[in-house]
Amino acid sequence: MLSSIQAADIIVTNSGNLQSRGIQGVTCASYSHAILVLNNSFCIEATPQFGVARVALSEVLNGATKVDLFRYRGITHFYADKVCNSIIRYEGKPYDFRGAVRSAISSGCSNVKRLLPATVLIEVADEVLKDQSAHDSQFYSSELIVRAFEMAGLFVTKYPAHAVSPGGLVKSESLKFVKALKS
Repeated sequence: MLSSIQAADIIVTNSGNLQSRGIQGVTCASYSHAILVLNNSFCIEATPQFGVARVALSEVLNGATKVDLFRYRGITHFYADKVCNSIIRYEGKPYDFRGAVRSAISSGCSNVKRLLPATVLIEVADEVLKDQSAHDSQFYSSELIVRAFEMAGLFVTKYPAHAVSPGGLVKSESLKFVKALKS
C-alpha cells in the first residue's frame, strides 16, 4: 500500500467522528481532511489539536475510515522536493479555526451558505484585513497544502489557499486520483 506513495502526494480522508461528519455535511464533500506526504514514513498536516505538525504516515492512515491518494499531474522530483521543503517551513504554526469555518461554508452547499449570511462578513473582513502574509501565520489542512504548492511555484487551484476546503482541493484539474488506500 505505501509503495505507491511519493513525496508531495496528497492524502484526503474522512472518519466517523463528529468533527469529520460535520465538515463533510457543511461542505457536501466526501472528505474532511487533507495531508501532504513527505516520504514513505512521514507526512505533515494541520489539525485543531496540534496545529501544523509532522506525523507518522501509519498513524494518519490508521485514524481514518476513508483514505484516498492524489498526485499533482506531471510533478517531478525537483518540484516534489520544493513542495515538501515549502511546507516544512510552516511546521509549528497554529491551526486556523476561522479559516476552516470560512472555507467550509463558502465552498460548501448552497443551502448552507444561504442560511449563514455571516460568511459574507467573513469574506469581506478577509479582503479588507488580511494580506497573504497574514494568512501564512496559521493554517487549516487543505490551505496548508495549497500554500506549499504555491510556494514551490505550482498552482493546484485557481482559488486562494485560504478559500479551499479538502473537498474542493480534490476537484482540481491539476490533481489526479492515484488510488484508494482505505475505503
